[in-house]
Amino acid sequence: EYLYYSICIGDSVIIGNNTYTQSGSYLDTLISTFNCDSIISTVIDESVPVSNLFENSGILTFTVSGGTPNYNIQLFGPNGLIVNLLNNNGTTSNYTPTLNGTYFIISEDQNGCFADTVFITIDFIASVNLFDISELKIYPNPSDDFINIEFQNINKDNFYLTIENTLGQEILRDYFIYSKSSFFHKIDVSSFSNGIYYLNINTPNSIISNIITIK
Repeated sequence: EYLYYSICIGDSVIIGNNTYTQSGSYLDTLISTFNCDSIISTVIDESVPVSNLFENSGILTFTVSGGTPNYNIQLFGPNGLIVNLLNNNGTTSNYTPTLNGTYFIISEDQNGCFADTVFITIDFIASVNLFDISELKIYPNPSDDFINIEFQNINKDNFYLTIENTLGQEILRDYFIYSKSSFFHKIDVSSFSNGIYYLNINTPNSIISNIITIK
């Protein structure tokens, strides 16, 4: 008889009088109540997903490898859940942090095995007093057609808007030469795929990032 098991770290498989906790091939001879021998060939695969989370040039990059794809990945920040990726195949994702504090990811593979939680501390975000805008409003969010952006341009500086997907790919970039204090702009997102995006307002002194959801 041939048996196959995929287990997580800390799990075990019991065959007869033997307990196995690691990957490998095992042979066991079992004797029935009628004194008949039964040879059991067992293959055990230990599923060990590994999470990676690091910062480079102000951007958090995270991915999962090993174990059994696909993965469910959750990125948390100082205020809770930020990104929730389902059935990710190991593709690298990026996020631009907007707050100082601790960020971490929790990852689960297809077998329900969890990777060790990886933490990183961000401490380079500028104080809100350095921002060039105030009274920022982004609505409706979620949206399926248009998103409105409005704020007060304190220094009346030029700036640009970008929208990125969770892979860090830039979907949209708009430049604004602006001399008024009040700003309003409508973005057509009807052609965007459903999911989470990052809307970044890039001013001379800061980058303000917000999550938008297209449904």
